[in-house]
Amino acid sequence: MSDVHSLIAHLESSRAGSLFRRVDEVRSMLVKWVSVFLLCVSVGFYFAQDIINFLKIPLSEALPGQHQVLHFTGPLEVMMAYMKVAFVAAFLMALPLGFYQIWRFMISAFPERDHKLAVPFFVSSLLLFALGVVFCYFVMLPVGLKWLVGFGGEQADAIITVGEYVDMLMFMIVAFGLAFQLPLIIILVERLGLVQEQTLKKHRGGILVGILTAAAVIAPSPDPMSQVALAVPMYLMFEAALLVIGRMKSREPIKE
Repeated sequence: MSDVHSLIAHLESSRAGSLFRRVDEVRSMLVKWVSVFLLCVSVGFYFAQDIINFLKIPLSEALPGQHQVLHFTGPLEVMMAYMKVAFVAAFLMALPLGFYQIWRFMISAFPERDHKLAVPFFVSSLLLFALGVVFCYFVMLPVGLKWLVGFGGEQADAIITVGEYVDMLMFMIVAFGLAFQLPLIIILVERLGLVQEQTLKKHRGGILVGILTAAAVIAPSPDPMSQVALAVPMYLMFEAALLVIGRMKSREPIKE
């Protein structure tokens, strides 16, 4: 129990502790973001068919010519697929506001000299999320779908439903975008005092195992090549985060 109390005391005394006490500000941020999200849902639903047609391109390239059609097995399946696409599209449209709110809130716990980092972190979040989505759509999906479709070989015909395909793609797009936030998350937890730079360097092996495990869950196919293709950029981003942390520390005034 003493270890638990020590951990709680450490969290309360750290920079992160000041964030936990600002519940009202978090509530206000959430209300604003949800309001924007709900407004974007109607826009996403209006363009849902166009979005699905665009998302079908990797599957069309992986399937034989006569099977390049998505199927549905129930009267509500297509409508539900449209709704899922609308919600994810709304999430993506509202994401810039969410990132701006999150980083403005988090950076406020940093020393005052670091408050100017809110804009670079906000821009980096958007760029990394977009990079994750592009990497998913143009690299991982074609490779993963070809492997998955080809796995059946001549034993069975592929009958892919719109619901299953949309579920897989919506999960992957969001998961890859969030996975590519890894370097910013590492920098954040270090600057908040939740983990030390030396601890991160010391446990590189464990972090690599965690990245490989996450890649196995997120990758569209279970083949090792897909998992490694995702794990490599994630680990490189981890190392890049350590370089940024070191550079930020080198610019801090020396404590006497």
